[in-house]
Amino acid sequence: MTIPKRVLVTGSAGRLGRAAVRELRARGHFVRGFDLLPYSLCDENLVGSITDAAAFRQAAESIDILIHLAATPDDDEFLAKLVPNNIVGRYNCLESAKAAGVKRVLLASSGQVVWWQRFRGPLPIGVDAAPTPRGWYAATKLFAEGAGRAFSEAHGLSVVAGSFRLGPA
Repeated sequence: MTIPKRVLVTGSAGRLGRAAVRELRARGHFVRGFDLLPYSLCDENLVGSITDAAAFRQAAESIDILIHLAATPDDDEFLAKLVPNNIVGRYNCLESAKAAGVKRVLLASSGQVVWWQRFRGPLPIGVDAAPTPRGWYAATKLFAEGAGRAFSEAHGLSVVAGSFRLGPA
């Protein structure tokens, strides 16, 4: 039996966020959503931007697990979109988790970090495969993985970074 946790889901109104919220609620967890728009299935919604450090700190208060899914989801304008959302937002996520005493952080990555490996083999791609990012978006996800590792080592946080697929494999 799972002990119910207080979970913060960033990007809770997005495609992955909605799926995460539904599954967490089905398992009996309290879910706080943090996004630009509220999502009706969350127990609590905080509307704000991941680029707003104070809003992120508030969202992380009294949380056991932080699932960070909010980001610009593909290649876009690097300085205008990717840096604020995928770099600054990730920084705010990890700093907020540390300040709030969150014990576990899950960071969404992307299969695009090993994009070219799928053409070069071997398949399936293992966890030890060298990064072969597709573009700037994938490079921001590599930053996320590295930042998560740094915070885990330096601050004792349990940080998991991975990519997700919805629907059949």
